[in-house]
Amino acid sequence: MPDLTPKSRDFYCKVNGKKFYPKNSDFKGSPTYAYRKDKILVVKGNRSTSGFFEQVEIGIINYSGKKTYSLYGSAGKSAIEFDDNHGFYQIENYNVIGSEITANTDTIKIGKLVVTKHDPSNKTIAGTFEFTAVSATGKIYNITDGHFDLTYVTY
Repeated sequence: MPDLTPKSRDFYCKVNGKKFYPKNSDFKGSPTYAYRKDKILVVKGNRSTSGFFEQVEIGIINYSGKKTYSLYGSAGKSAIEFDDNHGFYQIENYNVIGSEITANTDTIKIGKLVVTKHDPSNKTIAGTFEFTAVSATGKIYNITDGHFDLTYVTY
């Protein structure tokens, strides 16, 4: 069993059994990101290398601290325009037109986010996650063994 103990500035999961470590070599900036806006919480990891982009995102609409949140909706138009808690997965090869695939949790394909640590004074948050996302064409993406330990920004 993998070590799910959160580590500093860390984000990890498996996508359909393959290890996903955020990494950005195509642009500057952190490959991991967390933010809070009012009661919204978003945690995400990106991997971008040689024209290939992959993202795992979790969004919570009524964040209220350490507890377990059900992921059951879709991501919506953008990270701050969603109506339900969601798990989201995106993959794209920028060198191949039309290769973008997005997948979301829904009322059948659900998941969970467990916030195990939240320090508002230092703006740090940690936890574990897992979810199943389905694309518009019915392709299934199982996001498992997820954990994160990040500093977040507020808006």
